[in-house]
Amino acid sequence: MYHHTDALGSVRQLGDASQEIIFSQSYDPYGNVLNTITAGPESNYGFTGEWTDDSGMVHLRARYLSMRREN
Repeated sequence: MYHHTDALGSVRQLGDASQEIIFSQSYDPYGNVLNTITAGPESNYGFTGEWTDDSGMVHLRARYLSMRREN
């Protein structure tokens, strides 16, 4: 699997060995996912190239970021 990133390092697409795009995702300026298109596995790496754990928290090295919206 090959990770394709933007200027921030956010993973925008995943490609397989045959150069097919199997996952595509876009974000708003705050890291919220706008849309996802997948035809295979998803990546744990996302906004700014950091990984997301099983609870949905984004690891930003010095802190964690919750992408959940609170009322």
